Amino acid sequence: MKRKRQPAERKSKILFVPEVSKVLGYEDEENRAVWNMIYRGQLPHRRWNGRVIVLEEELTEYLKSLPGVTVSEALEKAEAR
Repeated sequence: MKRKRQPAERKSKILFVPEVSKVLGYEDEENRAVWNMIYRGQLPHRRWNGRVIVLEEELTEYLKSLPGVTVSEALEKAEAR
């Protein structure tokens, strides 16, 4: 008797390019900007069944790694004034 295979549990939500555009604040017509970032290797992505996907967890990590000020750093500076 064959056992039914359980689907693997995903730790991160899979996003497609239009969803990534929305997360990054681009309008629907601006998917091209996200595609350009993907082709330049500026966004973490994978290929799956001929489609480009982005794992939400990896996108979040990438955005957190960008230069700038975190919320806690900004609050500390505001309190120091």
